[in-house]
Amino acid sequence: MFIDMAYDLQILKFGTIITQKILSILGINPEFGFGIASGIVEMTRGCKEIAKIGNNFFSLVFMSGLISFGGLSIILQSLTFLSGTKIKPLYFIFMKTIQAVVTTIIAIAVGILFI
Repeated sequence: MFIDMAYDLQILKFGTIITQKILSILGINPEFGFGIASGIVEMTRGCKEIAKIGNNFFSLVFMSGLISFGGLSIILQSLTFLSGTKIKPLYFIFMKTIQAVVTTIIAIAVGILFI
């Protein structure tokens, strides 16, 4: 629901446009832009939007990264549970981002080998 509100209020549209331009420069279907922008906020919605485009190499790569990152909604929920620990929020967010990058690289390798 938050994604729909953010898109209706033109908040998510800016992220979508930037993502689509980056994808176009890289020669990747810019339709993935909305799914990626949505997935950064809410992973399940982003994966749903990417799945609508079809099953292909880039779907595997983008969904793997989004699932590993979890989306900002999951990260914020995790931070509430981590507030009583010695783990710093920026460190946690940094490590989730690194995890998403590593997972994306692995998905690229697996995709090249098997798709």
